[in-house]
Amino acid sequence: MKDEGPVIFPNDAVSYAVYRYCKEHSVPLPEHLFKLAQFTEENLPELSEMMVSGLQAQYLIWTARSIGAKKILEIGCFCGFSALAFAEALKDVEGAKIVTTDINPKTCEIARNAFRDAGVDNIVTLIEAPAIETLQSLQSDGPFDLVFIDANKDGYPDYFKTLLDLNLIRKNGILIADNVLKRGLVADDSDNNPSSGDKDEVWRASKLREFNGLAAKDPRVETLILPDQSTQYRDFIFTPKLVSKPDVELIRSTSCVAESREKYQARGYSFEECCELTSEDTMSDVMRALRNLGHTVELIGDIKDLVERLAITDENDERSPSKWDLVYNDSEGFIGTAREAQIPGLLEAYGIPFTCASAATYAICLDKGLTKLTLELFGIPTAPFAIIQNDGIGTASEQALRAIKQSKHREKLLHSFPLFAKPAAEGTSKGVLTSSKIHDAEELGNSIEVLFKKYPRQDIIIESFLSGREFTVGIIGTGAKARVLGVLEICWHNRHIVDTSTMEVVTTNDRGIRILPEDMVDFYTFNLKVGHGSHSLQSVPDPKDPEVIKACGIALQSWRLLKCRDLGRIDVRSDKFGPDAMPCIIEVNPLAGLIQGASSLVTIAENAGLSYQDLIGTVVESAAERIRPTMAPTDSCINMGR
Repeated sequence: MKDEGPVIFPNDAVSYAVYRYCKEHSVPLPEHLFKLAQFTEENLPELSEMMVSGLQAQYLIWTARSIGAKKILEIGCFCGFSALAFAEALKDVEGAKIVTTDINPKTCEIARNAFRDAGVDNIVTLIEAPAIETLQSLQSDGPFDLVFIDANKDGYPDYFKTLLDLNLIRKNGILIADNVLKRGLVADDSDNNPSSGDKDEVWRASKLREFNGLAAKDPRVETLILPDQSTQYRDFIFTPKLVSKPDVELIRSTSCVAESREKYQARGYSFEECCELTSEDTMSDVMRALRNLGHTVELIGDIKDLVERLAITDENDERSPSKWDLVYNDSEGFIGTAREAQIPGLLEAYGIPFTCASAATYAICLDKGLTKLTLELFGIPTAPFAIIQNDGIGTASEQALRAIKQSKHREKLLHSFPLFAKPAAEGTSKGVLTSSKIHDAEELGNSIEVLFKKYPRQDIIIESFLSGREFTVGIIGTGAKARVLGVLEICWHNRHIVDTSTMEVVTTNDRGIRILPEDMVDFYTFNLKVGHGSHSLQSVPDPKDPEVIKACGIALQSWRLLKCRDLGRIDVRSDKFGPDAMPCIIEVNPLAGLIQGASSLVTIAENAGLSYQDLIGTVVESAAERIRPTMAPTDSCINMGR
């Protein structure tokens, strides 16, 4: 067993004592590792120092077990000592896989015999080929949980770049590289270093210096070098955190669920019925981004397609949901007031991880009445409101007045017009008309009647009209990690209009409802929301503006209260203009649109410097944190050296 090279202590005697002490108090090594080390030292004495030390082998075992590794890649097998250590760590892991590579036929033969004798040749695959060639052939097998480099030092820079460029290391994975200080030459190759006279070693040190520099500067990783043994300068580099290119930890297979707008329209449903559904172009954009991030992507479809797949119980079936590491959820649902919660509820029942909010959060947030009740209970500002239930008792006007009188806000709602009416469980401003802004009791009854007829199975929200500034706030992350991504202000061109009740352009229909032209309202109607005319613009407000700060603050507070996750948008509007304005939550959107070139959230991300691919990556990266909380919190690369 090679134990030369004392750790850094006052003298060799103390160093060796500490080294032995560390070995004795660390994870034990199995007998077959000692036998392989002894065989190598006796038969290849001049090369035996290429093996890692016993303590390093203990570290490799401990690390592999600590991160829950299942797939390990080794570059530089030599006689199989470190690969055998990894096999010890993974021997009881179901589906464990270790791939190691080398080009020396003699040492490869020793390694194969060692794997066979230890009974681990079923989980260890030795590829006898150049490392770069091997890495390129393994792209479909990756990413790996742990990668160990212990090969020719001049190849380290290329190995590092290839591993990251081919997404061969998963998010939260670890890269360990041996011998990155090269007898201290990377730090000092002057005459101060006794090894400076060895030109070959100095050249190798220059390549290691390049490698260390790449790891230190690459924005995808963080790096730490720890010297271990003074005479041989054994050392470690620790590089956790992939930032700009998350291959996203354990997520190798991502399935997408979403209702296709085009398919539902082809079945005979109207554009208005289908407008909230995901277009095929948008789904293609999302899937392309996922593939570029290193995922294998499959489009499942809607809830019926999902149920069909969930019914497959044979795990060997390629269509089995057991193959999915994550589901990217973009499902709006189609039927019911809790439709957005339907697919998340199924996925939760089957224990399948998915992006964005839980079923409970979707059920609350789609119901504007429940959302407002929850916000109000916790003191988050929202417009005074009443929930009108279509119980069929009395006229629409009578039902509306009865609901208002039962509301804690009755005085405000009965005596302070204008009011605003909208269905409780719709999105994309469906059900919002130019007549939704109500100026008197007569208009109230007429407007509610129209909504009852259009949405007979839904409650109707009646609330005070908020006449101040309007914002939409993008939020990224979950819980304490959630943060405001950015904010846009909706600026209406006609904000000079104060009283529409006396305007000559206003007409009245046969039910007595005041009808305004689309270009004369200061709120989003359905037609305006879907692009049939526009008289507003979105601007980036001053982030230091006190009203903007308040709006972002209550948006983030609401996001956390309602347990939204990963990515979404919250709409905020102030009760009036001026320094005393109070921003109020209008709606919480835990499943916001991601249409390139159109959706507010995409614009907010672009303003924050995030490309569309980066935006999708942040969603998956945030969701990945919920999958295996026992995993290391960040990607890691550790370099060990002598």
